[in-house]
Amino acid sequence: MALLKEDKIYIAGHKGLVGSAIWKNLESRGYTNLVGKTHAELDLTNQQQVADFFVKEKPKAVVLAAAFVGGIMANSLYRADFIMQNMMMQCNVIHEAYKNGVDKLLFLGSTCIYPKEAPQPMTEDVLLTSPLEYTNEPYAIAKIAGLKMCESYNLQYGTNYIAVMPTNLYGPNDNFHLENSHVMPAMIRKIYLAKLMADGNWEEVKRDLNLRPVEGIDGSQIEVDLAIPKSNIKGVIIDFPEFKVKNKDYLNLTKYSMLDYALASLHIRGQAGNSENNTPCSHFPFLDSSSSTPYFNLVFQDALDTISIIEMLFPNKEILVTGLGQGAAISIVCASYYDSVKELFISDCSLCDIINTYNNNKKASFFKNIYKFESDFSDKLDYLYSTLNSIDVLNFSNSITQKVHYGLSYLDPITPIETQLKLLDTINNVEIQHYLFLDYKKIFQHQFDDYILEILSNK
Repeated sequence: MALLKEDKIYIAGHKGLVGSAIWKNLESRGYTNLVGKTHAELDLTNQQQVADFFVKEKPKAVVLAAAFVGGIMANSLYRADFIMQNMMMQCNVIHEAYKNGVDKLLFLGSTCIYPKEAPQPMTEDVLLTSPLEYTNEPYAIAKIAGLKMCESYNLQYGTNYIAVMPTNLYGPNDNFHLENSHVMPAMIRKIYLAKLMADGNWEEVKRDLNLRPVEGIDGSQIEVDLAIPKSNIKGVIIDFPEFKVKNKDYLNLTKYSMLDYALASLHIRGQAGNSENNTPCSHFPFLDSSSSTPYFNLVFQDALDTISIIEMLFPNKEILVTGLGQGAAISIVCASYYDSVKELFISDCSLCDIINTYNNNKKASFFKNIYKFESDFSDKLDYLYSTLNSIDVLNFSNSITQKVHYGLSYLDPITPIETQLKLLDTINNVEIQHYLFLDYKKIFQHQFDDYILEILSNK
């Protein structure tokens, strides 16, 4: 049965590359009753929300163009997310469409469902005849499951659900993310940025990054401030600040540009309301009381993404990282993953020997949110301790070979001295600056900062 122009059509993913193109095409053909919901309005991985939506809207047709997508790097890093999120979306939408009597459903898959070594040109009957490309296997398996779900509902229930596999696409509303987009948009943006940098047009580089901000794994916006010297750039200093950076701190940090170093300062997402993005963190080390998302998994990934972006913006340039407290811990994690990080300037590193430190100081204000989690969820203690162990920088510090410059404060440090010394024993190449009568904040903001400038001026 053909759809009437006034029939309600729900387009899942109507803001994306494919969904927006389908929406525009249907509008141009006179279809007037189109429905679309953003992720904030309707989470397709939430079964109850999807059920409520279909009961309320009762669409006659559905286009399932929504998906958790990305390029080669994203598929490699977030394998669990690619299979889990796509399977949940597909199961929820397809099943609720059946339950609510949807006449037609169009499911969009991907050509990655076909075997890696499929003969060319491919035919449909090569599906499931040999192994998939391993890099995007989770995404491909999810899409195969969606295709087979449509086929199975058609066979069992007599539905009219069609699965189509578009080839690589490019167009308006594509994803231009520097790490997780597909080849064509990533290539176009990188060529554009390379031309800007070759011309020394740093204002347009900043405008581009502000127009298309880098996003974290959970979709939140990663904010990075850039201070770029006009002369030839020797290298880049990436600062991971402990607290919200004030204007006077930016003035202090931009001294590096006088030595021909670009500065990138990452806005750390909110820890106890102190940091720039101010994300609620009521049950630290988890993002919220659900305990489903370890806070520092997101923070570490934000920092690693920042390093990757800086590598792309400043190829073959020396990268140095600085940090205090949690910023020091983030610096160590980044150095363990990226050889492009050549030196670290850190002080009063937190998150080291964290379980022992916590057990010996449970009532300390610094650990109040961890203690709150333990008190509220006594049945999840094993999970809590497993999470704390996973973010302990002692798991990363013995693998770094880069030079570490460490400011050690003996006056009221946040991290106990014996814990910091335990960390320093694991670092292969470390130079310690001892400060007996200054607290850790004054060290990093003044004396240690002057020490960094002295080291850089002698390079």
